[in-house]
Amino acid sequence: MNRRGQRVRSRSPRGTTTLKEGGTSKKSDMKPIHDLHARILDESLFSPLPPMLVVVLCALGAAAFLYAAIISKLMPATGIWWLDAIRDDLYYCFLIPLMAPVSIFFLIWNWYGKKLFRHN
Repeated sequence: MNRRGQRVRSRSPRGTTTLKEGGTSKKSDMKPIHDLHARILDESLFSPLPPMLVVVLCALGAAAFLYAAIISKLMPATGIWWLDAIRDDLYYCFLIPLMAPVSIFFLIWNWYGKKLFRHN
């Protein structure tokens, strides 16, 4: 009981609510945000990769894309079937020129939407 004579509820980190003065305990439906965050980190629901591994994977992906988009088009046929398939593919050579106007359109549309949101 507090100073005013009312029952006081305490909350445990696991989301249970108990009554201090001889009351019954009851399970709460809502969990605290910090408990959910701790569960995600502790149980490795999303296992984080080491930062250097992410940098290496991004560098390998960028090198593979540059080879597929530019370098392979300038090289002669190698005789290796998968390298020649990348060389003869026409998809990646059009990706960057077509990505520029689409990116500019969505950049302007995003800016316009933000302006409408802020000023209305």
